[in-house]
Amino acid sequence: MCGFTGFFNLPHLNSSKNRAELFKSIDKRGPDNNHFEIIDNHFTLLFARLSIIDLSISGNQPMFSHSKNSSIVFNGEIYNKNEIVSLINIRTKKNWIGYSDTEVLLEALELFGTNILKQIKGMYSFAFYNNLDKKIFLVNDRFGEKPLFYSINDNNLFFSSDIKSFDFKKRQINNLALKHFFKDNCIPSPLTIWNDVSKIMPSEIIEIQLNFSTLKISNIVKSKYFNSRHHHEINKSKDSLETSVDKLDKILTNAVENQLISDVPIGCFLSGGIDSSLISAIASKINNKKLTTISIGFEDANFSESEYAKNIANYIKSEHHEKILSRQETKNIIKDLPYIYGEPFSDSSQIPTILLSKFAKQFVSVALTGDGGDELFGGYERYVRVPNIWNVYSKIPLKIRLIILKLMKLSSPVSISLIGVILRLLPKFSKTLYLDSKIQNLVNSLDASGPIELAKRLSEHFPLNSKKDILFETKIYNKKDFYFEKSIKANSQDLMLEDVDRYLPNDLLVKTDRAAMNVGLETRLPFLDSDVYNFSRELPSKFKIRGTESKLILKKLLEKYIPKKLFERPKQGFVVPLHTVLNDEIKWVTDLLESKKISKQGVLNTEIVEEQLNNFKDGNMNNQYLLWDIIVFQQWYDKNENNIS
Repeated sequence: MCGFTGFFNLPHLNSSKNRAELFKSIDKRGPDNNHFEIIDNHFTLLFARLSIIDLSISGNQPMFSHSKNSSIVFNGEIYNKNEIVSLINIRTKKNWIGYSDTEVLLEALELFGTNILKQIKGMYSFAFYNNLDKKIFLVNDRFGEKPLFYSINDNNLFFSSDIKSFDFKKRQINNLALKHFFKDNCIPSPLTIWNDVSKIMPSEIIEIQLNFSTLKISNIVKSKYFNSRHHHEINKSKDSLETSVDKLDKILTNAVENQLISDVPIGCFLSGGIDSSLISAIASKINNKKLTTISIGFEDANFSESEYAKNIANYIKSEHHEKILSRQETKNIIKDLPYIYGEPFSDSSQIPTILLSKFAKQFVSVALTGDGGDELFGGYERYVRVPNIWNVYSKIPLKIRLIILKLMKLSSPVSISLIGVILRLLPKFSKTLYLDSKIQNLVNSLDASGPIELAKRLSEHFPLNSKKDILFETKIYNKKDFYFEKSIKANSQDLMLEDVDRYLPNDLLVKTDRAAMNVGLETRLPFLDSDVYNFSRELPSKFKIRGTESKLILKKLLEKYIPKKLFERPKQGFVVPLHTVLNDEIKWVTDLLESKKISKQGVLNTEIVEEQLNNFKDGNMNNQYLLWDIIVFQQWYDKNENNIS
C-alpha cells in the first residue's frame, strides 16, 4: 500500500524543490521509503512506500522488469500472487529478485499484457510503462478500492494517488462536481473538484501513447476489463439455502485467508455488526495466533456499538482493543478533513473512520474490514423500502405527484415535523435517527422517474428540485448528469448493483482509503474478492432479503461461528452524533460561514448558507447533513483558495 506520482513533459517539476513538494502529498500513504526515477529525460515516476509484503529493498519502487523493458508504480495488493507466479513460470522461468506482489504484477503485465487483469485478485491502482512501445497504462481495480487521479492534454500528462499533488498550478473548480457533492456528499468518478483533473473509474484501463521526440501525447484509449452488471448470471444458483451457506463459507474463508498474508502486524476492524463480526470470526479461525481486533465507541450510547463488539471479541477470544471517543476527540479531527481527503467529501462517518484508523495503527499496519457486505448481500433498509415506495409511486400519475410535492413544500417544515411526531408514536419509528430528515427526502422524491432515481432522492442532501440553487452559478444541468436510471424494475438486485457501481467506489471506499492511509494503515476488504462477488450475483434474492430481514445468508453463516443472541439486533451503522458536535462548535461554524466571505468568494449562494445555518441554530436538525456539506466545502475552499483560478 503506497502512494505514487508521475508526469511527462513537465520539466519544471523535476527540480529538487518541486519533487520534495510532490513527495509531501503522498508521504502519508507511504512513510517507509521514497524514491524517484527519470525515464528518457522527460518521464518521471515518484514513489512513497508503505512496506507490507517483502520489506526488503527488493520491494521498493519504481520497479523495473527483469528485461528492463518496462517499469511500474503500484499501490495495492495482489492476493492470488502465487497463482500468477505459476502462470508466469509455465511460459518462462524467472529468477525472482524478491517476493513482492509488485514484481509479480510487473512481470505478468510484461508477459501477458493487461489481459492478465481478468485473472488477478486484488486491490490496486498502478501506472505500467512499456518502454518499447512508449506507452503508459493507468489502471484501477475492479471495484475502485484504490485512488488514481490524472490530468491529460496534448503536451503533458500528470497522475497521482493523491489529488493534493495537483496543487502545483492554479485550477478552476468543477461546478458539476460541486452539484454532485451537495446532493450526495461525495464527488463521483470520473469527476473531481477540478475542471481539468479526472478520477479513474473502477476496472478502467487508460492507455496513452507518449512521443518523446515531439513531446506530445496521442492515441488515448479507455477500456474496462470487468463489468459488474454482465459478469455472471443473476439468480442463477439453484442450491438450497443450507448448501449456499456452506459454499459461501468456503469462498469467504478462502478470501480472508488470502488477505491475511502480511509481513507486518495484521488485525480486523470489529464494530459488532454482521459484516465485521463475520470477517473477524473467520480470521480468528484461520489465524495461527490470537487475532487482534479493534473497535471504537462514543460516549452517547445511541451512536455506539462498542459493547456489542466487545461481546463478539470475547466469544472469538481475540486480543481486543477498544477506545471510547470523547466529544473533544471527535471535534479535533474536523479541522483536519481538508488535509485528509484532498477534495470535498462529507460522509460524516468519515470522522469515526479516521479515529478508528488512528487508534488501530497503534497495534497493526493492516486491517481487514467488513465493507462491501451490505452492497453484495442486501444489507441496507432501502433495498426493501425503495421497491415498496416505487410500487406506490408508479400507480400515481406524475402530474398528481408533482401537485402533492408543491403542496407539501408550501407547508414545510411544519407538516414534516407534524408527520414526524405522529410516526414516533409507532414502535417501528420510535428510535429512528433523524426521522424528520428522512420524511423530507421522501417528499422531495415525489417527482422521481424510476426506482434508481427514487433511491438517490431518498438519501440526497440538497435536492435538485429545490427552487433555489446552492451554488452562486445558476447553470441548468441535464438530469441525466445526476441520475443513472438503468432499469424501471423495482427490485433489490438492481439497487444493489447501482450501489456497487456508484455508492461503493465514490463514497465508502473513498472514506476508508483516505482515513486509513492518512496514518499509514492498509485496509483490506474480503467481501470484494472477485469469487465472493460472483457468488453474490448468482445467489437468489430470497437468500439475501426475506420480507424485512436483510443479509439472510450472512446471518445464517455467522450463526456457525457466533451465537445468534450476540449479533441479532437492528442495523445501527457507523454514525457520529453530528448535531452534538456542530452545536458544540457553533461559534467556529458561524465564523467559517461568515456571509461577507461567502459572498466575496462567489461559489455558494449566500442566502442558502445563511438559511441553513440559522435553521440549525434555531434547533431544526433536519438540515444537519447539508450544513455539514457546506462546512466541509468551506474548509476545503479556505485551505485551497490560493490554488483556485
